[in-house]
Amino acid sequence: MELELPSPVLTAGQFLLARNQRDILPAVLFSTDKRGQYIFPMNSEFHWEVGDDLLITFPHGHGFTIKPDMRKLLMISQTSSPVRLFSAARQILENGGEAALFSRNLPDQVPPEIEVLSDEQLDEAVLWSDAIIGDAQLHHMDFWQGFQTKYQLSARQSVQILVDTPIACDGTAECGVCAIKTHAGWKQACSDGPVFNLRDLEF
Repeated sequence: MELELPSPVLTAGQFLLARNQRDILPAVLFSTDKRGQYIFPMNSEFHWEVGDDLLITFPHGHGFTIKPDMRKLLMISQTSSPVRLFSAARQILENGGEAALFSRNLPDQVPPEIEVLSDEQLDEAVLWSDAIIGDAQLHHMDFWQGFQTKYQLSARQSVQILVDTPIACDGTAECGVCAIKTHAGWKQACSDGPVFNLRDLEF
């Protein structure tokens, strides 16, 4: 869906919340690589109609940290679509960097500036990158659990994960539905996340 909102609205990985008068829970929308375009998480279903008035609040959550010196971004998607990662790639590309994507579920259109990787290219891409971002559903973190062990990452390599988990409140961190266990205790995806450093997550 497309919304006309002030720009910039969200950093990559942050989200906005939208609901109409019939909704019990808000819809969680993430930005894409196209300015003004937002998508639902893949498991969300909302039946809005033309002419509905929506209450929209933003920004919510903690997004990806994209530092100016990051030049080689590797995106690894473990969900049904990597599109929510593309706004981070846009930042890197606009600063003269490069971006590559590994995903088993490619969308119909991948920006031509992003290199799509095969299984055989992933190991080399991890060594090539100076920043790694990814996504995964909270209860399907097996890939990321073994990632740090398989790849002896250097201290300079940032690995940030957008964790998919239900967000049932208005981003106030009061209900605890989106709680995620970290080495520093329980954190809330709606306020502390949904992006977390891989090293901070407790599996």
